[in-house]
Amino acid sequence: MKRLSFILLAIIPSLIFAQQVSNIRAQQEGREIAVYYDLTDRANVTLGVKVDGKRVKPKLLSGDLGKHVEAGTKKRISWQVLDERDGKFQSNNVVFSIRANAPWRPFILAEGAFAPKPFQYSAGIMAGIVSRAGIYVKARSSFQFGSADGTIKKENGGYYLSPHQATYSETEMSYIMTDKQKLCHYVVDVGVIVRVAHRKEYMWYVFGGAGYGERKLLQKTKDGSWLRYEPTSYKGVSLDLGAMMAYKHFTMTLGANMILPTYTEIQIGFGYIFN
Repeated sequence: MKRLSFILLAIIPSLIFAQQVSNIRAQQEGREIAVYYDLTDRANVTLGVKVDGKRVKPKLLSGDLGKHVEAGTKKRISWQVLDERDGKFQSNNVVFSIRANAPWRPFILAEGAFAPKPFQYSAGIMAGIVSRAGIYVKARSSFQFGSADGTIKKENGGYYLSPHQATYSETEMSYIMTDKQKLCHYVVDVGVIVRVAHRKEYMWYVFGGAGYGERKLLQKTKDGSWLRYEPTSYKGVSLDLGAMMAYKHFTMTLGANMILPTYTEIQIGFGYIFN
C-alpha cells in the first residue's frame, strides 16, 4: 500500500538582504508534497528539506525553483516524494526551507556626456554586474588627442603665453593664434551600484564612483605649436553619480560626472542587461 504520512513542524524562509519570500505553506496533494510561497522579487530559488533532523536532497522536484523565478503569488514547488521513495514516506519531523537569492545580471551601456560651458562632449561605455548590489566601470573620451607645447594663461587683462614668455592683448592674440582647436578629454571611473526599487518588470538602481579625468583645450598658433588654454583645462580626481532604470533587458542611465573642483558633465546612456 502506497503511503504518504508526515507531520510538518516548520517551514523556514531563508533569505538574503530582504524579506522577499512570504506566505509559505505545504500540503499533501496526492502522491506529492506541494510547497507554496509568494515571491516579491525575481530570484534564484532553492528548496531545502530535513527529515527527522537529517538533511536530504530531493531528486524529483519541479515547479517554481531554480534560476530566474519570476515574482508572483502562490508559487509552487512539487516534490514527488512517493515516486522517489518507492511509494512510502512516513515521518514525524519534516522541515522545509526556501532560499531566494537575487540573480547576478551583467550589463553594458553606450554612454555619452556633454558639458555646456565650456562646451565638451565625450562618449564611451559603462559595464558591470549587479544583483541587489554590484560594481561597474566606465570609460569615456572625446577621441581627440594631443600634447601641449606650452600654455595660455589669462592674467592682468591679457594672455600670457609660455614658452613665448610674454603677455598679449586680445588684438595681438589674433595675429598669433589660428582658429584650430582640439577638445581633448577622457575619464575613467569605478564604482558601486545598488538596486533601490523593483516594480514588476522595472528595476531602479543608483550608482556612485570615483576615478581620474582630464579635460584640456588645445589651441594652435600660427607657428604650428599647440598651447593648452589653462582657464578651461582641468585634470584630477573625478566623481561619478547617477541612476539606472532597467525594463526587461533595456537599460538607461542618467547622471553627472565632475572633475574636481568645478568641471561637470551631464551623462546619459542606453544599453542591455542580461538574464
